[in-house]
Amino acid sequence: MIFYYVIIALIGYGKALQYLSLNSDDEGIWVVYNSNKSISVSAKVPGGIYSDLISAHILGEDVYYKSNDEDYRWVAYDNWTYQRNFTVPSDWISGNKEAVIFHGIDTVADISLNGVQIASELDNMFVRHVLNVKGILQYGGSPNQLQVHFHSPVKTVQERSRLWPRVVPDCVPNSYHGECHANLIRKTQSSFAWDWGPAFPSSGIWQNVELVTYNVAILRDVTVRTEKTGHYVNNWRIWRATFVLHLEAVAPNATVEGISQVDLHIGAAPGGMIMGKKIVTPTATNEDGELQVEISLEVSERLISLWWPNGMGSQTLYQAIVSFRSTTPGFPEESTVKNINVGFRTVELDETQVGKNGLTFLLRFNGGAMFSKGSNWIPPHALPEMTSAVNGKEMTRDLLLSAREVGVNMLRVWGGGNYESDYFYDLADQMGILIWQDMMFACSMYPTEISFLDSVHLEVKQQVRRLQHHPSVVIWAGNNENEAALRQNWYGTGTNFSSYVDDYALLYNMINTTVLGEDPGSIFLFSSPSNGAATRDVTGPVADDPQSRYYGDVHYYNYLADGWNPSIYPQCRFASEYGFQSLPSMETLKTSGPTSDDWGINKDFFKRRQHHTGGYQEMIIQIQRHMKMPHDTESEEGMSKLVYLTQVNQAMSLKTETEAYRRGMAVLEETDGGEILGATMGALYWQLDDIWQAPSWATLEYGGRWKMAHYYAAKFFSNLMVSPWLMAYNELKVYLLSTRSTEQSKVLDCQLTIKVYHWSDPCSVNRQIIDSQLLPLYGVQAFNADLETYLKASGCSGSDFNSLKSSCFLIFDLKFNDSAYESPSNFLLIDSPKNAAGLKKANVTISSVGEPYSTLDAALKEHYPFSAQINISSDGVALFVWLEADRVKGRFSDNGFLLIADDDDQICQRNKSAKEELCNRSGNSLDHAECFEPGNSIPNLSSETTNQHIASSVKLFTHTLTFYFREKPVNSSILRQTLTVTHLLE
Repeated sequence: MIFYYVIIALIGYGKALQYLSLNSDDEGIWVVYNSNKSISVSAKVPGGIYSDLISAHILGEDVYYKSNDEDYRWVAYDNWTYQRNFTVPSDWISGNKEAVIFHGIDTVADISLNGVQIASELDNMFVRHVLNVKGILQYGGSPNQLQVHFHSPVKTVQERSRLWPRVVPDCVPNSYHGECHANLIRKTQSSFAWDWGPAFPSSGIWQNVELVTYNVAILRDVTVRTEKTGHYVNNWRIWRATFVLHLEAVAPNATVEGISQVDLHIGAAPGGMIMGKKIVTPTATNEDGELQVEISLEVSERLISLWWPNGMGSQTLYQAIVSFRSTTPGFPEESTVKNINVGFRTVELDETQVGKNGLTFLLRFNGGAMFSKGSNWIPPHALPEMTSAVNGKEMTRDLLLSAREVGVNMLRVWGGGNYESDYFYDLADQMGILIWQDMMFACSMYPTEISFLDSVHLEVKQQVRRLQHHPSVVIWAGNNENEAALRQNWYGTGTNFSSYVDDYALLYNMINTTVLGEDPGSIFLFSSPSNGAATRDVTGPVADDPQSRYYGDVHYYNYLADGWNPSIYPQCRFASEYGFQSLPSMETLKTSGPTSDDWGINKDFFKRRQHHTGGYQEMIIQIQRHMKMPHDTESEEGMSKLVYLTQVNQAMSLKTETEAYRRGMAVLEETDGGEILGATMGALYWQLDDIWQAPSWATLEYGGRWKMAHYYAAKFFSNLMVSPWLMAYNELKVYLLSTRSTEQSKVLDCQLTIKVYHWSDPCSVNRQIIDSQLLPLYGVQAFNADLETYLKASGCSGSDFNSLKSSCFLIFDLKFNDSAYESPSNFLLIDSPKNAAGLKKANVTISSVGEPYSTLDAALKEHYPFSAQINISSDGVALFVWLEADRVKGRFSDNGFLLIADDDDQICQRNKSAKEELCNRSGNSLDHAECFEPGNSIPNLSSETTNQHIASSVKLFTHTLTFYFREKPVNSSILRQTLTVTHLLE
């Protein structure tokens, strides 16, 4: 959002609105010093104390280096004072309102100007503070001194814990290596540590600070609501855009008079613009000094394009220039202007009856149902100033582009982090990434002191007004997991349950009322997970089972069951959290400074990095189910192998779980009691991004590097996909799934190809083609068979069912008659890779790397301006082939894949000829049962003699990929020298 002031000087009047930035600049230098002034250094605003101490070399290394999260903790226990001098420009004159505005103070601060205290104990980093300095500000070139004195956030909450009624939990688990009582302060909750992140309870002026003087009122925020009307002109529906201008006057109950105007730029409209204006006759503001002015514009659907989520249509945005010009007699005119982008769209949460007891939980976007695909967003850095629009643009853009590229259409901004920068939401608007916005409350009970509730009310009001106009923001939620924590007695709340429920209701009913007051008709959920409307309208603030599969959303984690088994996952309405841990790459880990003695999960360095209790053991249990653990995990080489295996397990587990939810859209199961399981319409895995270099649930590492699971996300979030399902009784079902918008009404004719492979042969031994059709937002079962019967008929060998399963694997291809549509291939490992019969260590090599060229794909060119072709060769099947390019920023077109030969590859043609020759030599024609299965285009390869003959003719086959560079490379040698390739048997 762009917010700027227009200053108008009229003859006969002095200057009106005046503005002066008090951020760091060439002329204005901030300093910061500690309580005893033993440390005094230059400071940056916006910024924070850790960043300032690093810049001044008081802290010698990056905050994430080795154990600095604990070694630097002394910073959070000290008090810090930020100070700067400034002079008011010589042509300024005094106004009715003179204010210093802090857009973000982190967190507990006393503020003074020229020795006069203008605020005390400001304690909410999510609030904009407007501080009156009239009568204190000095003009005429005289110096002004502004001081911001920060109290230690850790000591502040320790004191509150002694004075306030107890609020649970007191502390985070010991494995977090964090601090206590984060819930007693309105600050990033994860800054006191989380199970995926370090504790850095910072202090600082993390947002802009400015001096403003004016006489009547300024335009502070703009909200907008777009809706279809029931009116038509020339058979075109009319849309209405209702703008609410939030004016901020000089004082409570002040009289405001002026002109409000909205100029909505629509190229197809006459003159390229639709304008609305409203005269504000003398009107008194409310007790907060606020006044709302509403302007509605109507536009024909013929003139606009709708705004759609990623993968469902375009993200058309229209610029609106919104202004207020005060014309109160006796004062010079003064104008303020805001530029916002408007997207025409409608969104509603469909919660209708399904089954005897249950409600749907799905978004309807522009009138049609949608499947929400995405992840959860946490702060990408522990220091809030590093994620701001000033310092965090590149990081934010990289992460959101990486989300868009894998088909994400929704991100949930998690409630233990921050309300993100305007830049974040602007990018989400441009990329079509819907935002589920939690309020910043997570995994705790919270105070209900009057001062706390008043602060939260102001926080929610300001944040909703700031964010509401973004078309990407579609859901507001009160908290993360607090309802579940209360009902499930995480922190001993069962002892005085009704009292805790009363406090819970007091806080979140207030938040609900505030949100809906600022954004009428919007979607508000009290918590996540929750039962949605069933909690809101029936059971009250706390459901009997907030994780019910028949209502709302669920969070599901199960680290001890087999993550590769689809039957363990709940048939629910919407999965808003689920996931598995993995380690980040060795390259990323090395940036945190481990020495040769630090490598190993039992070494202190890696113990401190794992905050999730039992996390390493859980990953090892998952790995051992399907793969072989390295004998040594206490060396750099052993850790490298473990990193790879944890990423394989995370990728496969997320693939299995997400596909289960994708199939849940099409699979409805009625229980004996008449309830309906399934009707799943959302899958948001935990979590998208990492906050530092450590084991976590993220698919994007700190720094933006893609884990294997992120490559898999591009496939399991594809709009069109084929998904095999091996059920509990060894029934094989294959589903074709579409999340295309129902606006895209075209029926797609398609062919499903099921191919059977022996582990010993990179060429398929059996192939079946099935014609089908696929509708938008639809799932269809295209194939089913008894697995044992199917494997036997397909040429898999074995004396019993277990040996049959271990001898083969399946590949599924989905092709469309219309070449504009495509779907990624999928695979089914019928048995664990460690049991794969005939799988030998393949010789996988990088055979060539082409010269870089300008990226041709327009959708990728913005993120990756240059590309290079890579050819890899193999002499056999290779599982989870993983390429890495150390020290080169970019990614591959595919990774972590199952390497097999294409059917038209020369070696497969050669093998087919050899098979035909063998069948003819044995006196069998090709229609003999041993040589040919009806409906298959490739003969059955069941006999050992045949396999030996073909194996002798197998040579190398080649697979081609693309590497996308984030920056322009000098030549291909840079990539060639850093490329490595790994696979399961390496």
